[in-house]
Amino acid sequence: MEAKKITLQNEIKRQELAKVVMIQNDSFSSQHAYQEKIDVISARFVYNIFIIIVLVLALAFGFLIRYLAKKKLLNFYITRKKD
Repeated sequence: MEAKKITLQNEIKRQELAKVVMIQNDSFSSQHAYQEKIDVISARFVYNIFIIIVLVLALAFGFLIRYLAKKKLLNFYITRKKD
């Protein structure tokens, strides 16, 4: 009889805990209704920042190559047409 009481009490506690978890999950999802849109926007923002960094590095590398070629520190030359 005592074991049945303890089992019943444990079951009641488990159900109450499950209700609390469900309530917390519902409140979380209602607070973050636009979470997917925020994730998409932030992912796109990170992608754009990455592309900008890559382009700036490519531009800097190009200017470095040009500078070294003009100083004749490289074995190839960047030629320009003289007007």
